[in-house]
Formats: sequence, C-alpha cells, structure tokens
Amino acid sequence: ITPGHIAQSWLFDPDPKTTLQSESLESEVDNDTVFPDAAFKLLELKDVALVDGQYELSGPYVKVHDFAEPFEPVKTLLRTSNNKPKPNSPEFAQQMAYYHVDSAQRRLQQIGYTGDKLIKYGPVSVDAQGSYNDQSAYSFYQNRILLGTGGFIDAQDADVIWHEYGHAITIFINPYFDNADTGAIGEGFSDFFAGSHSYRDPQGYEFEPDLMFNWDARFGTRRPRTMNDQDARYIPDFYYPAHVHVAGTLGDQLWSTPLFQTLKQAEAQYGNEGIDEVERFVIEAMYGLGNGLTMTNLALSTLDMAKRMYPERNYHESIQQRFAHHNLLPHFIHIEQATNIKQTSGTLDIELSVANISDHDLSNLAFASANSDGLTLPQLQVGNLASGASTQLKIAAELNQELSCGSKIPLSLSSQFDTDVPVLTGEQTSLEITIGEANKLTYSGTGGTIEDAISEVQGVTLSNGVTNFEIEVTEQNLKVNDEFSIALALNNIDMQTISVKLTSPSGRSVTLWQQEPFPHQEFSYEFPSTIKDVNFDNLVGTSLTGTWQLQIVDSQANSDNQQPAPKLSSWLINQVTSYTCTEPNSEQTTETTKTTSSGGASLWLHPFLLLLLFIRRTRNKHLKENQ
Repeated sequence: ITPGHIAQSWLFDPDPKTTLQSESLESEVDNDTVFPDAAFKLLELKDVALVDGQYELSGPYVKVHDFAEPFEPVKTLLRTSNNKPKPNSPEFAQQMAYYHVDSAQRRLQQIGYTGDKLIKYGPVSVDAQGSYNDQSAYSFYQNRILLGTGGFIDAQDADVIWHEYGHAITIFINPYFDNADTGAIGEGFSDFFAGSHSYRDPQGYEFEPDLMFNWDARFGTRRPRTMNDQDARYIPDFYYPAHVHVAGTLGDQLWSTPLFQTLKQAEAQYGNEGIDEVERFVIEAMYGLGNGLTMTNLALSTLDMAKRMYPERNYHESIQQRFAHHNLLPHFIHIEQATNIKQTSGTLDIELSVANISDHDLSNLAFASANSDGLTLPQLQVGNLASGASTQLKIAAELNQELSCGSKIPLSLSSQFDTDVPVLTGEQTSLEITIGEANKLTYSGTGGTIEDAISEVQGVTLSNGVTNFEIEVTEQNLKVNDEFSIALALNNIDMQTISVKLTSPSGRSVTLWQQEPFPHQEFSYEFPSTIKDVNFDNLVGTSLTGTWQLQIVDSQANSDNQQPAPKLSSWLINQVTSYTCTEPNSEQTTETTKTTSSGGASLWLHPFLLLLLFIRRTRNKHLKENQ
C-alpha cells in the first residue's frame, strides 16, 4: 500500500440541481443516463492509497467502509479519470463520501484548525450506503457516518455529507453536547457548515443559497430546510430537540438562520475573508460550554467571540441584531403601560412601567425616540436601574392623527445601557398600545384530575386517557370576536404526552397543544401569547353562548404511581367586548363595541391572568440525524 496519491473522478459538488441551476431536475431524473455532463465536475481525491495499481478510498481524514446494510464491497478507483461512475452506483456514492468528508476536514485546516488546534485527529469511517432509509446519521461512539439510500441517494448531495461531518465537529469540540437545546443547535450548526460550503461554490452562491439538501430533500413530500426563517422565535420556556417544531418554529432553522445570514452579510462586505472569519468565531464559540446548552448560552458566547476575535469588523453588531430578532438573547428590561389611554387625539400622557428583570445592575439606561404609525415619543432618559428594581416614566406623546377608540398602535423602543455583561449593550422592546380602556368578559371553568393513559407492563399504550371539562356561557346573543383568548393552569403535567383541544358551542374545534416539548411540570399560560400563537379565526363570528368543551388527552401512562396525578387547576375564557374613550377637551365618554354584546359574565380572575389585554408585549447524543 502506497499512501498519498491523488486520483480524479467525475462527481457532484454540491449537487446536480444546484450545478445545473435547474428548478425541475428532480422530476426529470429516472435513470443514470438523464444527468447531463454539465452536472458533473472533475474533482481530485487527495491522499488516497495505491493498492496493486488501483486507488483505495482510504486517507488521513476518511476511510470508506461497508459496515451496514445494504452491503456492497468497497470499490477501488480506476487509475484513469475517463471512467465516469454512474450516480446510482455504489462506486459513485463511495467516491462522493470520500471526497466531501476529506474536503470538509481540509476546510477546517484552511481556516486555521491545524497542529494543536486540529479538529478530529483521525479519519472518520463512512458507509456511503449505510441504510435503506432516506436518512443519514453520525455516531460519536463509533466515529462513523452512515449515509442513506432511500429516495435520492444521500451521497449524491454534498449538503448531507458536510452536514453529518458538522455533527462530528460539534461532538469533538464538546463531548458533553447533550440535553436542553443541543439537538436543534447541532442541526442548525451542521446546516450552517454545509450551507457555507455550497455558498462558496459559484452556482451555490447564485442558486437558492438559503436552502439545505436542495437535491436529497426533493424526493416525495419532503422539502428542503431553510436557513432564512425570519419568522422563527425562541421561547425560553421550551427546550429544542432536533427536528422538532416548537410553537410553530423549527428549532434547526431557528439556530442556522442568524448564523448563515450573518455569513452572507460578511461575504457581501469582506468577500471570502468574511466567510472565513464568521466560520472561525462560530466554531470558537462552541468550546468549553459543556452539557445542557441553550441557544441563549451559545448566542452570548458567539457574540463574545465575534467581538474579541474581530473588534475591527461589525460582526458583533450584525449577529447581535439577528439574535435579538429571533429572541435568542436574554432580556434585561420589561416595559408595559401602567395606565389606560382614553383620548383619541392630541397630546397623550403615557405612563410606562420599566423593570430590570435581569440579575445585573444597569447604568446609563436610555430609550431612543421611537416613531410608529400615529404616535411619536421623545427620547427617554432613565439613568441607573438596579437588578429587580422598577421605575415609572411619564411621557407626553403626540398623536399624529385622530384614532378611533380601540385602535392599536405598534410601538418599538430601542434601549441602550451599560452592564457587567459586556457583549450586550441594549435591546429592542415591542409593545402594542390600544387607545381606550378595555371592557372584558371572563368565564371560568372548573378543573380536576386528568385521566391517565392505560398501558401494558411493557409500556405499550392500550388506551389514551381522555378528560373533558366544560364552561357554560348562559348570556344570550354573544359572538366570538378577534380578541378571544383562553387560559389554562395545569399542574404535575408532562406536556409532551398530552393534547388539548377546545370545542366551541358551534362545534368548531381548535387544537391548543399537540404533545409538544416543554421542560416544566407547571403550565400557566394564555392562548394566544408568547408561549404559542394559536389561531382562533375559524371561531370568529360563531356563537359564544352555549357549552364550551376542553378535552385533554393523555397518550402515555404514568410509570411512577408515587407522583401526584396531573391536574387542570383552572381554565378561563376571556373576550374584550368594548373600549371606553374620552373625547378630547371634554368630559364626555364614548364606547366602541366589538361584535360581542355585553352581558353579566363572571369577572373571577386567576392571578396569572391579571394581564392588560390592551397591551400585548412581544418578548423578544451521540447519534445525530440530518433530516
């Protein structure tokens, strides 16, 4: 065996769809002969071994083996580059696996991870046809990558191979990478690492650069992931496993989006040097963080690393804005309106309550003047605000136009402050201010014990536990409007095992919860809210009068009989029916009525529901799989 040789082969990089810039290629491919020559690139397989006159797929950074079904002997490379392997053949998959894993390691060395900073000391074993499923995986314990063959062969898509090597990077940097948000973080980083490779390719730069697995994920009903999910928001009360939607957000995309969009901005400003630098500080930020890592933990480390490694660049400001947009940074300040606004024009006296909700003292706290549709605020100076302290701000704000009673004004305030967390110097706070005093109807329901599922000794569920609760609204002629909400308080509950459905008197239903990951046993939230933006549109205009049913279904039996039984302690239906305002320069009051008429409803309020409805604050492992 003679190591250190260079062979050549016609392969895909990153994938045929991207190279050809074809929107419909996947629907046209039915056999090997369909791929035009332009889909292939003649690439060098470096440091392969020469065995009896032929090249073996074994080198310093990757060894191609066959250790899982479907079993195919590892093929050697012919010495001539004129023999083009067919894309559906074992030889093609094996050569793709070797080339791209080898290239991924060389990329790390290119950006500085050499010598005592080398990531991955020895070669990774790869089975290019390691599963009949459309699924690939990296095993930390075995240091192996298995590529699936279901659908389009995974090895035909460089994104898949680079993604799996991304998992090898995270586990090498942090062997304790498990629990909390590490599932989604690992997927997001691996997407970012693979996406950066495609973005450096001229075709990948132009053709759908934000999409991951642009070839492999086009099979059947599957679709590529995006690294530009601007609607994704982080909710600290949840944890984020791999491939799981949390409150409508796919955690994988939540982490990859700010990283990749920062990389694109860096490239636009500094060219390929910017790509190199963003990759470096993203990787450096993952060192030394241990088990139970949250996205907020890693976001702060990434900010710190960007600022310390590249103080002359604007990376710190760029990625801070993106992290803040996705609610990935800790909040220092809570702001809410302290008094009602009852007039619809002129100068308004607004009183805001400002609280420092962090563990850090703030100094030089100020809010930049903010403009919104209809309302102008002056610049606000607060000064120092100790941890846990609060203060009241009285502001004379000018309404730019006369508004109707009940109008809502979105308002964004930008704060600046100094603290002992040097990577954070401010944050954005969004409010929605409603003109008028809200008049609200509240209906309370009786809670009780939630029925447990029934299972066999082996843990197989025989039947779900189904519990129904009811609220009777007796007032006549009431209609659901667009300010309807429902609040639940549950105790001793595993939210991953239950589903919650609300059924209205008209028979229409809305699913409030569907076995979603939630790391606490106490649940006290309103819908819609920051915990979950449930859509009640299909109920609007239907009858509020009648019987409302809340159905809770438990799908998994409690294995520990010593634990307290799960319980619904209370639930409420709320609706704003009207707003009361005062005419300018007059003692006369007016009332704007919603579609629901008033009635003698109960006004009982559970403590966790003492919210101002006219202001809604927007608060800002070893086995990893790729899709």
